Amino acid sequence: PLVIDVVFDPAAALTGRVADSDGKPVKGAEVRVTDQLCGGDAAAERRAASDDKGVFRVGGLAASRYRVEVRPPDALVERREAVELARGRTLDLGTFRARPGLALTGTVAGDDGEPLAGITLRAFRRLAAVRAGAARPARAAFSIRANSRANPAVIASGSRSKACTIAPA
Repeated sequence: PLVIDVVFDPAAALTGRVADSDGKPVKGAEVRVTDQLCGGDAAAERRAASDDKGVFRVGGLAASRYRVEVRPPDALVERREAVELARGRTLDLGTFRARPGLALTGTVAGDDGEPLAGITLRAFRRLAAVRAGAARPARAAFSIRANSRANPAVIASGSRSKACTIAPA
């Protein structure tokens, strides 16, 4: 008879803390851990959230290289790439700082002043032309969180060929 022995590697874990600029804990930050050696697909992603003390733990991980994204409420995403995790080890990533971003809100209107729906909005950093955030509102109102406070530019596009105005809220 054929005998197969299956040996499981002990699981590894990533831990860390999320704090604001004053060092106070941030509760409810979404933590996404993606195995970069598995092609980064959704099946290779694990999620957790920071607790009342700002602490998070993502367990049950294999030894691999990971991308860690921390998404605090009302703050910018912080990423760490190529985090190497050894078999059966717990790695403390230290503190992630929740940094406020720029929130753009307003209304998209046509030349006639009427609100336009179905327009795609993208926020860019001027000169760098790096996409910072996007929204496709079902109604004319929009809200975009961008990566930079410095000179944001907003581009509107959609299936309508009419010109539109982006007005602050």
